[in-house]
Amino acid sequence: MNRPPRQRRPARGSRPNSRPPSSPGDAAPYGRRPGRPQQGAEGAARDDSRRGAPNRAPRKPERGERRPDARPAYGRPASAAAAPPPARPTSRLPPVAGVALYGVNPVARALEAKRRTLRRLYVLKGRPSETLAALCRQAESAGISVYEGSAEELEELCGNAAHQGAVLACSPLTVSSEAEALALPVAERPVLLVLDQIEDPQNFGAIVRNGAAFGAAGAVIQTRHASPLSPAASKASAGELEAFPIFEAVNIARFLDACKERGWWVAGTVVKGGQPLASFRRDSPTVLVLGNEGRGMRPLVERHCDFRLTISARPGVSLNVASASAIVLYHLLAGGAPGAEGGKE
Repeated sequence: MNRPPRQRRPARGSRPNSRPPSSPGDAAPYGRRPGRPQQGAEGAARDDSRRGAPNRAPRKPERGERRPDARPAYGRPASAAAAPPPARPTSRLPPVAGVALYGVNPVARALEAKRRTLRRLYVLKGRPSETLAALCRQAESAGISVYEGSAEELEELCGNAAHQGAVLACSPLTVSSEAEALALPVAERPVLLVLDQIEDPQNFGAIVRNGAAFGAAGAVIQTRHASPLSPAASKASAGELEAFPIFEAVNIARFLDACKERGWWVAGTVVKGGQPLASFRRDSPTVLVLGNEGRGMRPLVERHCDFRLTISARPGVSLNVASASAIVLYHLLAGGAPGAEGGKE
C-alpha cells in the first residue's frame, strides 16, 4: 500500500501558505492577510475610503505612553485629572513686622504690660464679641491701628489656627539681666524660679503661669539651651509671660553661688532620693531649681543646691516638670508655714 508523501511541518513562528516576497514591491500591505489578492493603488484607496480609515496606518504608542483617547483612571476626565489645585487667595491685610502674638489673653496682657513695641492689631471680622471689642479699645487708646480679617487670613499671619480671633504685631519680648535678679529684695522671703535648660515652650509657659499664680518673684533662664520667649510660650502661659519678670543668666551654677552670697537658700527638685516635700519648711528667701524635662538637673547645678526635694508619688509614676512646679510652688508659697520644722541642715 503506497502512502502519500509526508508533508513537512512549518517552522515555529512561520505562517502557512505564505511565501516571502521576492522584492520590496511584493510585500503585503500593512494589516492585510498574506495570500489575499492585491489591489492597485486606486483600489486600495477606494477600499480604505469605504472603511473610513486613513491611507496611512496609525502610529503604535510607545511603551509607557498613554493613548490620547484613553479613558483616565477612576472615570475622571483627563482635563480634571491634570488640572492644578486652585490657588489660595492671598491676604489683603498688611504683613506682620516682627512677632505675631496670638490669642486673646496674650494680646490683652501685652497691651496692658507694654513690654513690647506694639505695631498693629488684627481681629476677626464678622463675629462681634465684647472680648474683641475690648481689645480694639485698648489698641485705639494706645494709638495702634486695628485691621479686620477672616479666620484664614489671621491664621496665615500667625501660622496657628488657635488665634482666637486676635493677632498682635509687635517686637520680641526682652529679658532682664542676672544683675537685676540678684538685686531683688529679700526681706519678704520671696521664691525665685531657676529653670535649668527647660527647652519645651509648653512646659516653660505652664511654669511661668504657675509662678504668676502663686506669687513667685520671677524666673531665671540660661542664655543657651532654654525655651524661646515665643508666641507659643506666651499662649501656654495664658498671657502671663507678657508681665512676669524673666531674667537671663550666662551660667546657672555661678548664679546660684552669687545668690547664696546674698542670703538666698537653694532648693532643687529631684525625682527620688531627696527630702520629702511635705517635711520641708522654709524661713528664708528661696531659689527653686527645676531641671530639664528628660534629664533633670545637671550634676554641677545639683551640687550647688542646699536642699534636694522629692514629691511623694506612687512608685513608677513621675510628674511632668510643669505639674511638679505647681505642687512645689503651692507648698512653698501657700501651704508651707515659715519657721516650722525642716530648714537647712
